[in-house]
Amino acid sequence: MFDLRIILLSLLLVGSAIGQSPTENVNVTETWLRPKSGFVTVTADLVELLPNKDENTVTIIGNINLAVQSTSGIDDMQMTATRGVLFLTAGSVRDIASGKVDVSDIHGIYLEGNVVITANKGTSLIRATQVYYDFDTDKAIMLEAVLRTYIKSGRVPLFIRANQLRQVSTKEWIAEDVRASTSSFATPDLAVGASKMTISQQDDGNTHVKSEHNTLRLGDVPIMYWPKYEGNAGKIPLKRVKFGFKKTFGATIETKWDIYSLMGKQTPKGLDVDLLLDGFTERGAGIGLDLNYNIAKSSGLFNSYFLADSNVQKTMSGIKIPVIHSNRGYVLWENKTKLDKYWSLQAQLSYISDPTFMSVWRRGDYRNHLEYQTNLYVKYQKENGAFTSYLSNDLNQFISTSWLLASRQYKVDKTPEFGLFLYGEKLFNNSITWSTETKIMRERMVFQSGTPNELGLRRKAFGFANGSWDFWEIYAVPNDGSACSWQRPRF
Repeated sequence: MFDLRIILLSLLLVGSAIGQSPTENVNVTETWLRPKSGFVTVTADLVELLPNKDENTVTIIGNINLAVQSTSGIDDMQMTATRGVLFLTAGSVRDIASGKVDVSDIHGIYLEGNVVITANKGTSLIRATQVYYDFDTDKAIMLEAVLRTYIKSGRVPLFIRANQLRQVSTKEWIAEDVRASTSSFATPDLAVGASKMTISQQDDGNTHVKSEHNTLRLGDVPIMYWPKYEGNAGKIPLKRVKFGFKKTFGATIETKWDIYSLMGKQTPKGLDVDLLLDGFTERGAGIGLDLNYNIAKSSGLFNSYFLADSNVQKTMSGIKIPVIHSNRGYVLWENKTKLDKYWSLQAQLSYISDPTFMSVWRRGDYRNHLEYQTNLYVKYQKENGAFTSYLSNDLNQFISTSWLLASRQYKVDKTPEFGLFLYGEKLFNNSITWSTETKIMRERMVFQSGTPNELGLRRKAFGFANGSWDFWEIYAVPNDGSACSWQRPRF
């Protein structure tokens, strides 16, 4: 026989937990638990009524199935459990005998033992050891609970495990001591932990969360911490994590974090900022910042990465050489700005610490990136005419792209280059169409020192000796395609 005293004791414990401000920081303006009209159907192996002049109590045991059905069908819930208690308004027991109770007569429902609750047309599912719904105060609490909701517009399930889960509205919960993961396993391989989390289901099929004292966990082991997060559950601060092992790197972990999510703030419109945190057992630790922006009249990117490096490195050519520069990295900036209707500005900045860094640490960019430059380009364009000014100066004094090493093996500084362009100008009553390009510039060629093999080039290539070549050049290109030029070389 089911001992009612045990139920009442459990109920008191749950009631004390519910009294701990379950709706803090949550504004609930209308009742959510009790439908305006409807009924609850009750089925179980054993149903026992304990009438009282103040309140009727119904104990239910074995294969419990409760269905809360509203007249509108919006607030329907399905509950199953092993044992339970219903707290009803004192009075007629005729409805209880029929297995159907009006929702207005229900004060509370307590369930325990493999409790499963489905609601919101199946979009939310809860499993718990103990559950108590207080229909009078619109409070609900679940112990040792698992909430299944959805992210990515309802396409991917999200499982939230909590020692204590409080429901404060139809689609909102507050959880304590939380583990969140897309895995249904009891101990997922990768999860996000939090001391406290507010979960809200959105109408678009996503889930919004606000959490405190967050950790990234491998199994039960926390490996990373950040204080606050607020946003869609599918967009947690950790954007990427990569584990691996390489002979010259050792065991590796590379992570990318949304920096605004780490700070618990909304990302400003037009801004995307990521923090890179990496570790390599044989080499050292690295930190970087990737920023993309499109604000007002400007757009561009800023990428930086710095590494405390050591031991031996292996370039793309397969050669192992000692790490000479212990503090290594790069800073890359690209910007485009529309100043007004006619004027525009483009700028680039490229700083790389040493000739082999990109060959070792950024091999994809080493193969495919455009030439790394530091320059400033200004253009005035109106109708069919334009004026341009261009300045470039190589901060690195070496080449960091394999295709350029395999071809001309030098870079060109221009300080400055001025251009004047006119296209399709009609002359002599439209009988002649005139186009011209005129440029004046000062150039300096910067040749690569060392051999391509030492610098990470895969195939055999030939290098140039150290040196530079300065010259002035003026040339004009008439419409017929011929050209004339003059230059003053200086060695």
